[in-house]
Amino acid sequence: MTRARRIRTVIVDDSAVARQLLHWTLTQAGDFEVVDTVPDGELAVDRVASLRPDLVTMDLHLPGIDGLEATRRIMQRSPTPIAIVAASANLDEAIIFEALAAGALAAIQRPLSPGQPDYLKRRRILLGELRTIARASFTGAARRPALEGRAAPRPVASADARLRKMALEQPGRPAIALIAVATSTGGPQALRVLLSGLPPVLLPPILIVQHIADGFAAGLAGWLGSVASGPVRIAVDGERLTSGTILIAPDDRHLTVTPDGRVRLVASVPVDGHRPSATVLFESTAVAFGARGLGIILTGMGRDGADGLLRIHQAGGPTIAEDPATAVVGGMPGAAIALGAVDHVLPLAAIGPSLTTVLNQPRSSSVTDRPIRRSTS
Repeated sequence: MTRARRIRTVIVDDSAVARQLLHWTLTQAGDFEVVDTVPDGELAVDRVASLRPDLVTMDLHLPGIDGLEATRRIMQRSPTPIAIVAASANLDEAIIFEALAAGALAAIQRPLSPGQPDYLKRRRILLGELRTIARASFTGAARRPALEGRAAPRPVASADARLRKMALEQPGRPAIALIAVATSTGGPQALRVLLSGLPPVLLPPILIVQHIADGFAAGLAGWLGSVASGPVRIAVDGERLTSGTILIAPDDRHLTVTPDGRVRLVASVPVDGHRPSATVLFESTAVAFGARGLGIILTGMGRDGADGLLRIHQAGGPTIAEDPATAVVGGMPGAAIALGAVDHVLPLAAIGPSLTTVLNQPRSSSVTDRPIRRSTS
């Protein structure tokens, strides 16, 4: 039997103790091969270019250039899956999320030592997330730092016309009362593009499920809040939904909504391997709001959200998927498209601006364009 190829990894950290611990943790797992350990950012850029590893674990505090700048240079010179591995979720949150915007795929808390009470949990999360991003299949567009949406395969104007046509074809459809968004690997930067591109109107509530390591959700909310038109915060059980508010699922709880417009956080079993799960959010949106709920699925590994998005589609609500060609990882939108759950497939940069036509529902236009694609499988 042929042995599976191990994940070739470069560890970047200025602490010799941290490098040794990560080296030991990865090699003990059996499916990782540490090909180099590097103490500074400039050397990391050169070593990644020469070694071409499958994965880089990146510290932020480095001599010379820091982890953020090293991430930028690696993604420009030799794009490689990068995980920001931090000792604490509260450490330099702004820099962590700027590194994600620069192309890093995940932010993970580093296990401290085998003697710590939560070592086994942190180790399990670390290894699982590293395996996921190391096997990510990037597209050419997504591997560049053009993650802000500068490289869209179709013009925004065309996407807007398609959505305007959709609104015209459903003149009796009720106004959208809730927008539900799901994403995973590559999601923080995709959410930043989406939120910064939303129309400058009073929006319905927006609920977001982002698969992210425990401890980073609050930092994500703060980071996204700097570009969003409304407040962004972690959802609280029982709170009433309000227009213009953007709520993010907290750690380890499913985010759902009730027919009377309240948030419910649920500790039921993981779905598609996740808690919070996108499918759980989408299903509750379909039940509570029917055709008044709009579902959006962005970049991510796996298929979480596909079944739930189908429920929104079946309930008459519009559904949008990021075009896998602009996604960092096309798994989640691709699974939803294959299931026939998606009305419109749009480049990431087009989704936010195009929502103007869905929310305003124009009643007259000469547009004759058709949706990009709609699966009938």
